Amino acid sequence: MRDKWEPWEYELGDLAEKGDVDAVSSALASGRNARSRALATALCRSANHGHLPVVELLLASGARPNLLRQGDPTMTALVAAVHARAIGVIEALLRAGADPNQPDPHGHTALAIATSSGDLDVIEALLRGGAAANLEASKGERPTRIAQIRQSEATAGLLAAKTEDEKLALAEKYAAVGALLKKGDQIGATTAAKRAKAALAALGRPAYALKLAKGEAADPSATQIGGEPLLPPGAPWPVCRVCAAPMMHLARVRLGDFEALGASGVVQLFECRHLHANARAPAELVAEHHEDGARLERRAPSPPARPIPPQHVKQVPKPKVDLPSPLLVSDPRLFDWKTLHAESRAAAHLFAIGGDKVGGWPAASEELVVPRCPDCDELLSLRLQLVAKGATGFVFGSRGRAFVLECRTHAGRIACVVQHDDW
Repeated sequence: MRDKWEPWEYELGDLAEKGDVDAVSSALASGRNARSRALATALCRSANHGHLPVVELLLASGARPNLLRQGDPTMTALVAAVHARAIGVIEALLRAGADPNQPDPHGHTALAIATSSGDLDVIEALLRGGAAANLEASKGERPTRIAQIRQSEATAGLLAAKTEDEKLALAEKYAAVGALLKKGDQIGATTAAKRAKAALAALGRPAYALKLAKGEAADPSATQIGGEPLLPPGAPWPVCRVCAAPMMHLARVRLGDFEALGASGVVQLFECRHLHANARAPAELVAEHHEDGARLERRAPSPPARPIPPQHVKQVPKPKVDLPSPLLVSDPRLFDWKTLHAESRAAAHLFAIGGDKVGGWPAASEELVVPRCPDCDELLSLRLQLVAKGATGFVFGSRGRAFVLECRTHAGRIACVVQHDDW
């Protein structure tokens, strides 16, 4: 991982936005490898201006359409193309695997945005690409309901129409949008969700939504966010590999507290944001596993690291069944999403349990490759999920999240995956 974006990676986004396909081609052919976020940002910026040749070039160069762009406004390339009403770009992105039902960070889908604007051609393109007409994203109304609301608003003169003829034209447009969406709603939202849950049932994993109270846990080894960690006597304090500064204790999970996981030991998470070093880099995360019975002691942090205010689990809640999202990409050994009807695949976006949690599946904000154990090649299991604005504040940006995953068979085989706004 490089410590910061290179100047040419920022320039790549500028060139893509201008539609300078020759300059973009030269930058990509220079032998320098752009990070995934830089490619996704360039793809989004070119899509937002309808530059189809640049979009096709970036896709051919490995840009992943289901990653979010860096900075504001945070969105995927498909949503950017919908805003631009760029039909050719929309179709190219869909052919390249863009998920038409991926909610943006605000909880809106591409089809909901197109419906609100009344773009019939865009709506048709999205429906052909598998967008679900009756899917209610994490926030907002279903597209079918949005069309009804817009038609009523147009009739009542609440939209930008000055004359009666303009009001009538807008009402007719949204009536046509509603009819198109109704035609695209093939099996209905309820049926789609039931079929998706049935197909994914075997992949269900127990998850515990964390409800926290301020202060250290009464039991010094219990699960908590922040505070002082537990370290073996004489063990060195974890140090950041990027800036060499002492890391901050972020969380501790005593796996035995969560019986349905069937796991034991203590997993601790440390992070560094390089606040005391001249390094612009994403938060560095390190997770450690300690077996039950290991001799551990509370340790005050080494300067300049300071503990974040501790929060403990007041009461372990009952587990809920968590299901994977189509944004979790690994290979067909996880689940072959193509076997699901498009509307059922869309409904599966709503199943993942969000917020800070222990267990379950990662509730990814964008495409996420689930790591595998190097010893047995099995998918790692989620031990802890922390989200921006949750118990840890803005460690991962304003909309990011972090996942700590571990092999169920080989304890200690741990991976930390961060989805950060900027990186």
